[in-house]
Amino acid sequence: MTVNNLTLLHNIEYDSTNEQYETLNSLIFFTIVYILVLISGLIGNFIVLFVIFKNN
Repeated sequence: MTVNNLTLLHNIEYDSTNEQYETLNSLIFFTIVYILVLISGLIGNFIVLFVIFKNN
């Protein structure tokens, strides 16, 4: 009976740590995506400013 309880406890701990790694991986992925969107937006805005100032 005790072995079953320990196995169940181990499985619950493993499942909760697995979910933490999964959320950490998704957090890293979306952070990289948002950084790329930010950089591309900044580059696009600077290109627009360059074209405006060049034509004035």
